[in-house]
Formats: sequence, structure tokens, C-alpha cells
Amino acid sequence: MTDGPLRFKHMALCITERCTLKCKLCHAHIPYHDDPRDMTLDEVETVLHRLFSIIESVDAFDIAGGEPLLHPDLATILKIVDKYSNQINRTIDITTNGTLEMTDETVDFFRARKDRTRVIISDYGKYSPKARLLAEKLSSLGINVRVDRHYGDSPIYGGWIDDRDLSLKFFTQREIDEHGKNCFYREKGWPIRKGELHNCSRGYWRMLKKVIPRNPVRGVQ
Repeated sequence: MTDGPLRFKHMALCITERCTLKCKLCHAHIPYHDDPRDMTLDEVETVLHRLFSIIESVDAFDIAGGEPLLHPDLATILKIVDKYSNQINRTIDITTNGTLEMTDETVDFFRARKDRTRVIISDYGKYSPKARLLAEKLSSLGINVRVDRHYGDSPIYGGWIDDRDLSLKFFTQREIDEHGKNCFYREKGWPIRKGELHNCSRGYWRMLKKVIPRNPVRGVQ
């Protein structure tokens, strides 16, 4: 942290631990939650209020999961996030896996704010049967859509991110710094999991499973 204003490039609010897929290499470890749950609206309100009270801005703010389209109050959550749009410099995003339709209310949100929002579709090929049609529908409405292809030749990020090995690695500080410069999570930004702001989903999971000690300074909840 610095002494100046806190500005972030990317944050992701993980509103649900439920998903329609069970990817064994899921970088959010979603299939391995013992009791997956959704954030309540009260939790969303509290976390966002406290977060935007301590940071100046974030370039892109992502609604993520799990699969966020499973959350029954998604449209309301988007409206809550939109209240902080003056501190979101570029876009309010949502990342979906191309397995579900988007409700009319959710589509309307993105359509009404097409210059300030973006839908990111993670396309897993045969496992994302609605990805192509969803992208075409949203694009036809003028909604900003990005499709990340996770299969075939030249997939995004080089393919699957293997997070299964949670054992501690012992490197020199120089090796740790060099590894961190190329880390997948460095580009993906800061996830908010269970009301806590982390700079790495892998680190969060290690703390949750007591592989490494928890940081004594808790998150934004």
C-alpha cells in the first residue's frame, strides 16, 4: 500500500460460490466449496459501501462468481454497483460462462448503460452451449461484449490455469518477485471473496484451507 489515494486497475466481486460447471482447474476453486452460497443483498451493500469509502477509484469492476447469472438478485446487485459508477473509471463488467440465458432485466441494465458496461463471456467450447448466441444477441443490442476463448488453438492466458497444487513453494526473494511479475492473478486484479479484498484467489483459498496463516488485517467487510 502507498500513502496516496488507493487506485486499482481491476476488482471482482464474487457474488456466488455456485456454478453450472465443475471445472477441476477452476482458479476460484468453486467446485471445492463445502457449502457454496450467494452473497445477500445486505452483504453486497455493506461491502461496497466500505470498499468505496476507502478507495478512490477502480478502472474496471467485475461481477463474478461462480456463475453470477445464478444469483437470484443479480439485477439488483448491478444497480447497487452502479451507485458507485463515479468511482469506476471505465466499465462495470460481468463474467459469465456461456451456459445460461441472461434475464431481460439484466440485459436492460447493460443496454441502458452500454457506454459504461461490458459482458465478458468465458467460452469453454462444448461446455458453453449458449456462448455464441448470447454474444450475438448482446452485440445486436449494441452491448459491449468480449468473448474469452478457453479452448482450441491459442486460448486466452495459454489455456487452463492449474491451481490444484497448494503446497508451499520455497524460492529466493528474487525468484518470487520474477514469478509474481508474470502471475495470472496480477493481470486479473483483486477479488473480493466473503467480504474480504485479496490480491490472489489462490492465496485466499490457501488461507481458507489453513495452508498459510490468515493476514491479521482483515478485508473490507
